[in-house]
Amino acid sequence: SVDEYRHSMRAARELLSRGEDDLRVWHLAYPPAWPVTVAEESALHGVEPALIWAVMRQESAFSPVAISRSGAQGLMQVMPTTWDWIAELRSEEPTDPFEVRENIAYGATYLAWLLRYFDGDEELVIAGYNGGQGYVRRLFESEWVAQDKDEFYREIDQPETREYLQRVYENLEVYRLLYPGLSKGEVAASG
Repeated sequence: SVDEYRHSMRAARELLSRGEDDLRVWHLAYPPAWPVTVAEESALHGVEPALIWAVMRQESAFSPVAISRSGAQGLMQVMPTTWDWIAELRSEEPTDPFEVRENIAYGATYLAWLLRYFDGDEELVIAGYNGGQGYVRRLFESEWVAQDKDEFYREIDQPETREYLQRVYENLEVYRLLYPGLSKGEVAASG
């Protein structure tokens, strides 16, 4: 109720690791954080809310003040140079990356751009969000991968990107199972 999702998520993860299978625990572990803002940005950019939450969960564990070792900032962990580029895409001056609404808006803008760039391929979008769209496209279209997904997975030479892709895609599928209306753009106001 006060937009604090990290603590309940951590507690729920602990319960799940002990074998708890109550649906309420799953909902705590995978919260639909900031549902109104995510719903608005999802609708505005044509990005499934579940994808926004899946990325946000992995990137910052829902901490609006998160800063990575590489300098990525906020809920969606956008790098400062990418933040400035997104501001250009949005035809505006860069805003505060630690402002919840702005960070979700910029993350959704970037995800929408990646979805267009990768022709809607969610796996490439997720890998590109972490490893960079140029790296992912070059690898996927290389002559040894030749746009073969199995070969693409084998050839990702950035362990962080490979693990990120697996975790975010798993998050995405869990969100879709827990909140079936999300893929249709329905967002419950409760979490």
